[in-house]
Amino acid sequence: MKLKRRSCHLSYYHILIYIISHLWSGIESKSGYSITVSKNVTVQQGLCVHIPCSFTVPWNYALTKNAKGIWYNKYEKPVAIKKNTESDKNDRFLLTGSIQSGDCSLYIEDPLPDDEGSYYFRVEDKTQYSYKDIQPYVKVTELTDKPKISPIKSWLVGEELEMECTFTDNCKRTSPQMKWEGNYQNAKVTTTHTTSYINGLNTHRSIIIFIVGKEQNKSPLSCILRLTERVPAITHITLNVEYPPSVDITIDGSSTDKNIIVIEGQTKSLECNVDSNPMAEITWFHDDRQLPAINQSVTYILKNISLNHTGRYSCKAHNQYGTANKTIYISVDYPPRTPEITCFMPSKDLNDSDCTMNDNNTIYISEGSLLSLTCSTNSEPVSDLKWTTSNELEKAFPTDTLNLTNFSLTDEGPYTCQATNPHGTSRTLVNVKIMYSPKIVNGRNSGCWKVGGNHLACTCVIESVPEPTLKWKLNGRSINASNHMNGKVSIFTERSKSVTNSTLTLPINTEESQNIQCVASNIHGELVLQLFNETAQSASKAFPAAAIYGGCVIAVLIVIGILLIFFYRKRKMTKYKENSRQPHVSIADPIYGNSEMFSNGYHESEQSPQKDHQPLPETGSVNLNYQDLQYMSVDFSKLNPKVAIEEEEVEYSVVKHTN
Repeated sequence: MKLKRRSCHLSYYHILIYIISHLWSGIESKSGYSITVSKNVTVQQGLCVHIPCSFTVPWNYALTKNAKGIWYNKYEKPVAIKKNTESDKNDRFLLTGSIQSGDCSLYIEDPLPDDEGSYYFRVEDKTQYSYKDIQPYVKVTELTDKPKISPIKSWLVGEELEMECTFTDNCKRTSPQMKWEGNYQNAKVTTTHTTSYINGLNTHRSIIIFIVGKEQNKSPLSCILRLTERVPAITHITLNVEYPPSVDITIDGSSTDKNIIVIEGQTKSLECNVDSNPMAEITWFHDDRQLPAINQSVTYILKNISLNHTGRYSCKAHNQYGTANKTIYISVDYPPRTPEITCFMPSKDLNDSDCTMNDNNTIYISEGSLLSLTCSTNSEPVSDLKWTTSNELEKAFPTDTLNLTNFSLTDEGPYTCQATNPHGTSRTLVNVKIMYSPKIVNGRNSGCWKVGGNHLACTCVIESVPEPTLKWKLNGRSINASNHMNGKVSIFTERSKSVTNSTLTLPINTEESQNIQCVASNIHGELVLQLFNETAQSASKAFPAAAIYGGCVIAVLIVIGILLIFFYRKRKMTKYKENSRQPHVSIADPIYGNSEMFSNGYHESEQSPQKDHQPLPETGSVNLNYQDLQYMSVDFSKLNPKVAIEEEEVEYSVVKHTN
C-alpha cells in the first residue's frame, strides 16, 4: 500500500513539471537548444527599442570566444551580426549581447516601416543552430511621443515670455535638434542641449524668450524636434495673451468715422467691435443715458429711425485690465415737413400789420394792398423753397418770401409754396382773396314784382367779401322772428361764391304804404337798397298796369332775347370783370319802373315771370328756384290806398350757402 501511494506522488510532480515547461513561451527545448525572447515588440519610427534575449546550446557544445550570432529578418537577410565582441557596422540594428555568454539581445534604432515583421536568431560555433521556433515580431508605428512645452499659462501683454521645450528618450546614438516656430519677433532661442542620465535616459531641451503683444494672442507656438531627417516630432500650443479692451463701432458692418448721417425711416445696426482678453463687458449709451440691459450686447439695432434717434452713441467696454469706449454722432436726414405760411401786410406809412388766415388757408385783403407771404419748413438738409401761382400762365418765384404789391382781382387765386430737398418734396397752398364792402352785382339787378295776384316778391342780389349780414326792412322795421306777420311772409337766402341772393315774399297791402329795403353790411361797409316805396293806393293801381305793360314788353323782347342769348353768354365774364365796381346805392335811391329781368344769371329783355315758378301765397313761404327765376321792377305809384294792412308774421326759410 505504501509503494503505491509514493508512485502516485511521483506521477503528480512529473505532470506539473511538464505543464509548467510548456507554459513558458519564451523557452524552446530541443536536445538542449533553447531561447528566451519576447514574442511581440513595438517600436516608434525615429525612436529605438532594446529586445533582451538569451539562448542555450547542448552542454556538450560549450561556446567559444569565436562564437557568432546572427539576427535575420523576414526576408531571411541578416540585419545584425556579432562575432565574439565585435559587431557589424549596421547603423540601425545592433547585436548587443555576448554570444559566448549566451546573450542574443538586439537593439533597433530609427526603424523603417519595412522593418516590421518577424525575426529569428542563429548561432554558429562548434555547432550551428537557427532558433526559428521562437521568432519575436517587431511592430513599427508612427511617432507618438512629442516634445513638451512648459509652462502653459496666460501672459499679460508686454510681459517677457520664457518657455522650454523638452524631450526624453533612451536611444544611444541619436542627436536630435529642436527649433521654434510661431508669430514672434526678436526672440532669443537657445540651441538644443542634451542631458544623459545613469539609467540610460537622455533629455533634450531648448528655451525661447520674447516680449508678448496683442498680436501673439491666440497664435500658435510650435516646438519641432527632429530625431532624424525623416521623422520630426512636433508639439503645438496656442498662446493666451491678456490685455485691456480697445473699441471700434461699425454701422451695418462698415467702419465709420465720428459723424454719421442716416435717413429717416431706415433701420441701422450698430456693432461694438471690442478687442480684449479676457472678454469685456459692454455697455451702450445714447447721449448720457445708459440704454436698458437688454441692449447690452455687441450689436444695437436702430429701427424705423426718427429724429429722436439723433445724438451721441457710445460703446463702453471693461475687463480686469482696463476700460475703453468709442463715441459716434448720428444725425438724421428727413424730407421737408409741410411748409408753414405766414403773412403780413406792409404799409407805406411803416405801420405794418399782420394778416389773418382762416382754417381753409384763405387770406382776405383789401384791394390795392401790399401782401408779403413767407414760407418756412423743417428739413435736413435745408430745402429749396419756391412759390408758384396759376393764372393764364404758371409762374414760379424761387424764394421763401413772396411780395405782392397793389393787389387786384386779377391777382386772386392759389399760391403754392413748394419745399424740396434730396429726400422729398412737400407743398402748402394758400388762397388770397380781396375783401370789399357789399355792392350790387353787375348784370343782376335787385327788385320787386307781383306774384300770385296778391303777393309781392322782392329779390336782393349782393356781392361782398367776406359774407355780409343781410336784413330786410318793411316800413323801416326789421323783419325777424319776433315781428313776423302771421306766417304769411317768407325769406329765402343763399350764397354762391361771393354773391348773396335773398328773396322776400309777402302779401300786397293795398290799405297802407309799403317801404321795402334790403340792407347788407360787413366789416368794410354797408349797402342799403330801396326796392319798393309806394302808398297803398298807388300800389293797387300800379299792379294791373305794370302787369299789362310788362307782358307787352316781354312779348317783344322774347324774339330779341333768343337772338342775343348766345352773345350775352359769351360776354358774361367779360362784362363782369369790367363792371365789377359799382357805386353804393344809398337809401335815397329808390328803384322804380325798372323793367329789366334776369334769368339764370343772364340779362334778358322785359318779360313777365313764368307762372310755373310763382310762389303760392297761401303756403306762407316761398321756395324759389333761381335756375328759372325772373325778376322785374313794377311801378305801383298810381294805386289808390285802401285800409291799412294788418300786421302779419314773417316766416324764415333755410339759408343755403354755396361755396
